[in-house]
Amino acid sequence: MNDPTGLLSKMVEWFLKNITGSNLAICLFLSKEEKDILKEATGEIYKLSADQTGAFVRAGNRNFYFEDNIEKTIIYNEGLDRLIRKGLVVHEFGQLFKLTSKGYRVSKKLK
Repeated sequence: MNDPTGLLSKMVEWFLKNITGSNLAICLFLSKEEKDILKEATGEIYKLSADQTGAFVRAGNRNFYFEDNIEKTIIYNEGLDRLIRKGLVVHEFGQLFKLTSKGYRVSKKLK
């Protein structure tokens, strides 16, 4: 579904924060990229960057960098940003991000 204004995303985020308490319900509203990041995360997530590659997400032992598909790399970067807005990940400092307690619970449901 096309959501150029972001209104649908904002409504879903509001719903998740204010209506549901269920981690399973949260799982239903995650993109494939968000789920992939959470499945791989062992607690720490990094947003790394190099001159040759630009920014990319690393969760667990997996780098979400796709040399042959930069758009896919960008989509995973945006997935991390959405996980932060949903309260599942928090930015600690620098390149380090961590799962919140809610993030841990959702991650376990996805594994």
